[in-house]
Amino acid sequence: MPKTLKNDMQKEPVITFILGNGFDLSLHMETSYSHVYKTYLDTPSSSNTITNFKNELRNRTPFDKWADFEMGMAEYAGTLSSEEEFVECVRDFKRHMAKHIRQEDERLKNIVSDRNYYPQIIKELDRSFEQFHAGFSPNVRAKIERLTGNEFWNYNVITFNYTKSLEYMYRAKTWYQNVSMVPPLHIHGDIDNDIVLGVNNVAQIKNTAYKLTNKGLRAFVKTCFNEQYDSSRVSKAAKMIENSSVVCTYGFSLGESDQFWVDLLIEWLRKDTKHHLIVYKYDTTQYDYCIYDEVMDVEDEKKDELLKHLRISDTNLDKQIHIPVGYDIFNFEFKKIEDSRISESLTAI
Repeated sequence: MPKTLKNDMQKEPVITFILGNGFDLSLHMETSYSHVYKTYLDTPSSSNTITNFKNELRNRTPFDKWADFEMGMAEYAGTLSSEEEFVECVRDFKRHMAKHIRQEDERLKNIVSDRNYYPQIIKELDRSFEQFHAGFSPNVRAKIERLTGNEFWNYNVITFNYTKSLEYMYRAKTWYQNVSMVPPLHIHGDIDNDIVLGVNNVAQIKNTAYKLTNKGLRAFVKTCFNEQYDSSRVSKAAKMIENSSVVCTYGFSLGESDQFWVDLLIEWLRKDTKHHLIVYKYDTTQYDYCIYDEVMDVEDEKKDELLKHLRISDTNLDKQIHIPVGYDIFNFEFKKIEDSRISESLTAI
């Protein structure tokens, strides 16, 4: 495993991984909006406001992503009569979400702690960190590898997840390989502390008959909560990105509800033509690598879609953005190890 970044004084080459819910889904955790949505609707309601809120969720097509739900919630705020009702809905959903995700977190903790599983989990974690760029053409791989010279990559991880899945994997790695890992930075809190859910800025909550006070802003505007609660973690994450040669996003939607980070990444790309952004997008299509010109066509199409989604008109940036086609990382499988020799070797740990 390559060395990890231990302090801000270390110099490039640095790669920062930004992990979204797709990372936890790759670990077979039921942490998507659709998972939480299903269990939330089955819980008893504490008031008419919550009953009406659940009916609204029940009668509409479920959102695909957390970012879609957050923007949908901002829209729903306009149908309520007061800030009190809005905050009540947000907090009721967050309480259930925390309980649901905490159960998934505990289930994964037990799996990762099992000596029958963690060697293969660690192996895939190492492969993913070390070969994040292996799915590209030789030209792109060479361009990224030239950034390191003869040095190892230094690694940062920023996670938008509430689970401690990566911490459990780091702990297992310590047991198995006797190495230390720099903890990931939870930009939106974790299951035990300050879960942050909401939109990027107050302008995204439109058409309300009431004005949001600090109470409503803290409840559902991420930038407002972080500024009042812990602005240092935002500045730390921004510094990590600023000092990176490569940023790799995995399972992160780059949606409007996280526009602050999208804008920061675009600014970072424009700052230096040697900066590279790798965006892993969920795709189950099987591609034929024998016809690699077709694979390159698909990447161009996906890149055009991303540039349009991000509202980027500067086409020069497409040379710095890379979308792996038919290649994946963090592809975890939990197959119980039956080899007695492996079991015996682990017993000594």
